[in-house]
Amino acid sequence: MNEFVKLLVWQMAQILGYEGQTDLAEHSILLLVDYDTNSLHPVFIGKNLEITALGPGMKWTDVVNFLTGEVIAEEFRNEIAIFFSEQAARRKFEKQRVFDSLNYVSVLSSGQKWTHCIQSLFMSAEPFSDIAGRLKQELPFSRSGGVIFPDVPPMPAFTGEHLMSYFLVIEVDAIRKSLESLRYLARHDQLTGLYNRHMMAEIVNDEPSVVIILDIDKFKHINDSFGHAAGDEALCALANRLEAIFWHHNRDMIFRLGGDEFLVVMKGATDAEAAGALRRLCEPTSLTSSANDLITFTVSAGYAPCEGDFKAAMKAADTALYKVKEHGRNGFASARQAQERWE
Repeated sequence: MNEFVKLLVWQMAQILGYEGQTDLAEHSILLLVDYDTNSLHPVFIGKNLEITALGPGMKWTDVVNFLTGEVIAEEFRNEIAIFFSEQAARRKFEKQRVFDSLNYVSVLSSGQKWTHCIQSLFMSAEPFSDIAGRLKQELPFSRSGGVIFPDVPPMPAFTGEHLMSYFLVIEVDAIRKSLESLRYLARHDQLTGLYNRHMMAEIVNDEPSVVIILDIDKFKHINDSFGHAAGDEALCALANRLEAIFWHHNRDMIFRLGGDEFLVVMKGATDAEAAGALRRLCEPTSLTSSANDLITFTVSAGYAPCEGDFKAAMKAADTALYKVKEHGRNGFASARQAQERWE
């Protein structure tokens, strides 16, 4: 594979935070342009990229005129026309500025999209058609689903070195949306939308707080009696109550650890504040399931202050929860209270 393409693809993957190249291909197009013959070849076209300008036999100047006349937002058109021009390319190459990039807004049928374009310039004595044909066979994007490789157009006889350019164009909005979706799924529980266990390591530290661990009393009975769909609805109902009771402080963090177990971290809170919130939470929760079953459940909770060691506080809160469930459920106790009452 041409070393310029390898470097270009690697650079864009680094800039956009990609480990792989599949998504990059889906939202991008790579064009090879020969300024001396006014020729272009689409090396690849991503399946999620809107392309209307690359008809058979089109010259590079035709594409630039189309983009700057219809596709690119008006306030960016002059800047883009210069960026894509042969004159600018030759000036850059003379100054050894072989890589350049620019952001602009495309106006497409699906709405405005921020787009990022990166250019790589090089001089080659190899015929344009030979380069395009080899790239068609060797580029790793050829193994990505939905990528289109148009045939290499017939070329005139080649003589001497030609100035060529790669333009890698990416719809940044589409990629950003995809990345944000992946980040969300990595950090949030898919059922309840709360933070998941993996997010604890990112946002929880040893600062002063109150750590609460809780679960639903006799959750297995709900699943066995009403079905797992009803169990999921009970988990979501509890998540909603947790958000209503805790998140108004703008400092509390709520996690679903797995199954029916939840964690709340009340930053900077006192034992009294935690007890007041848990008193509300331990009132019975009722819901009508999607199957029209009336379901009522209670929760049990244990809590402990974090005074510099979050893991120790979690362990103490978990022990308190175990003691509450062992001695009747439907209630809460601090680690200190559990030790005084039941040990």
